[in-house]
Amino acid sequence: MLSRFAVFVFLQARAVCAVLAELGFGEIYVVGQEAEQLEIQIELLRKSHFGIKFKPLMFHELTIQSLSASIIINTVDLSQDKELLSDLSYFNFMKRDGYALDLNLLPYPNPLLEEAERAELRVLHPSLVAATWTHLWIEKLQIETSLKVEELHESWKNFLRENSPSV
Repeated sequence: MLSRFAVFVFLQARAVCAVLAELGFGEIYVVGQEAEQLEIQIELLRKSHFGIKFKPLMFHELTIQSLSASIIINTVDLSQDKELLSDLSYFNFMKRDGYALDLNLLPYPNPLLEEAERAELRVLHPSLVAATWTHLWIEKLQIETSLKVEELHESWKNFLRENSPSV
């Protein structure tokens, strides 16, 4: 039985895979820690996205891969898994001009994205995702405001900076 957190991470990963498939990515590697759970997730993804090649990859095999990934999107709380953070931080599986995104707002600053910047990858910060999400909710709720995504992004960054447990 999966914990609520594991279910949430899996739902995030499914949403990310759906967006990547919609953007035209034909091959998506899904990295996991437990082979049985990873295979179940891959099977569910294959059923909902025809023509996309979903490939399972155990996290401890990540650093020995000769992949050339365009984007890495992390959904796992790496503050609780230093070994995975260490493995991901090599970025030897990434293209030189690839993108790195971590969907975890905390910790701030984000150690995975800091390493990605040192590896000269293009970085998309989770605060930008949160700002865009907030802006979409404001529109959906039909709240009249002149706030722009950029202003919300700055607000999110300030909030995270002030409330990060790493401060």
